[in-house]
Parts: sequence; C-alpha cells; structure tokens
Amino acid sequence: MDELKAKISEIFYSVQGEGIYVGYPQIFIRFWGCNLKNCRYCDTQSKYFKEYGIQDLKIEIELIKKDCHSLSITGGEPLLQV
Repeated sequence: MDELKAKISEIFYSVQGEGIYVGYPQIFIRFWGCNLKNCRYCDTQSKYFKEYGIQDLKIEIELIKKDCHSLSITGGEPLLQV
C-alpha cells in the first residue's frame, strides 16, 4: 500500500497572533486546498504545495523544532486531507 500524503503549502515557526494561544511560540502547518470558495478571511492563497507523508512531516517538524509550545494546524481545509 502506498503511503498516504497530505498537501501542505508551508511549515514555519512563529508566535501565535490570535486565539487562546496568542503570544505562544508555535510551529504552523498550513495545509493546501479547500472546498469553500471566496472566503474573505482566507490567508491561504498559495498555488503551490508539497506532499508530505507522516514520517516526512515529523522530520520537518524536528528540523524546525525550537522552544515551541504547540503545533497549529491551519490553512486550506485540513479535514480534506488524509
């Protein structure tokens, strides 16, 4: 069986700017693709993505890993991914 992969537009480290974790350092995993159209609030307009399997994603997170509070799963519609 082929490894399942998710389409991710970017992975980066930053400080959360909204919600209950505002001010906390996080690693952001921004997924690509959405089934909703023309959302005024959407901040994921990327035309490009990279496919990641779970092991590849874990490696990327470990490479970025800093003094990090948590992960933020964001962008596109993450629930459309495998």
